[in-house]
Amino acid sequence: MKLFDGHCDTILGLMGNPKSGPLPVGSLFENQLQVDLKRGLEMEAYAQTFALFGFREMCYSSIFDTLYDRFVSEADACSEHLCFCRSRSEALNAAEAGKAAAFLSIEGAEVIGCDPSKLEEAAAKACADSASPGTGPTRSPAPTPRSRIGASVPRARTW
Repeated sequence: MKLFDGHCDTILGLMGNPKSGPLPVGSLFENQLQVDLKRGLEMEAYAQTFALFGFREMCYSSIFDTLYDRFVSEADACSEHLCFCRSRSEALNAAEAGKAAAFLSIEGAEVIGCDPSKLEEAAAKACADSASPGTGPTRSPAPTPRSRIGASVPRARTW
């Protein structure tokens, strides 16, 4: 079975509830939430859109950066199983490589401080060219998951 899930709240869930504090839920690879990579990778092909959103109790001016940084940290920790993707072709390459394709979405203008100009900044940060070390969804000098599969992966099957 092939699965493209258009929404999940896992990134915020991994951070815990702002009212009750952090919860011992695990990691992006394996957790007690509704979505984790271990279960997703049981599919023939798996793509997941991770929503970045927040609660009223959170500091709106830093929600995007906080959630994005957590996503980057989790993606780095399971880079052998996950590719951050911006397009269909990148998702197909991820599937061909046996990896989950990860997309990001913003849910609610609060995530960007209700400032439309910050949407461009968020898009630039999340969609930076990962061919250059130290940019894109991973800030480490090593190649990002996306650049590891690049042109070396044969054309992926059609979903």
